[in-house]
Amino acid sequence: MMAKRQLKAAVAACRAGKARGRFSSELKAAVVEYAHGRRGEGASWRQIGDELGVGQNQVSAWSRGGRGAPGGRLREVAVVADEATAQAAVTMTLPGGAVVSGLDVLSLAALLRTLR
Repeated sequence: MMAKRQLKAAVAACRAGKARGRFSSELKAAVVEYAHGRRGEGASWRQIGDELGVGQNQVSAWSRGGRGAPGGRLREVAVVADEATAQAAVTMTLPGGAVVSGLDVLSLAALLRTLR
């Protein structure tokens, strides 16, 4: 695994070179390997991006292999509500970044069923 200092230098060189912003597949793979290790330690995408000089969204996208959310679509979830949580307001962020908020659990479950 490439050290953080080496990765940061390679990213900076790529940004400054003729192929400006075009990262080789080897460099992307090294960034992804580093990112997976750091994520395992609890680092955020932003922290990783700042450490290497790469945007957090770019690091995250490379780690997903250029796909959206794993599987490329919404994943099925089971919603279990009791009386107390049925009235609570819920916020959900969809893979594309859209945010649904202010719904109670039962309304959110109904929305998810229609999105299937």
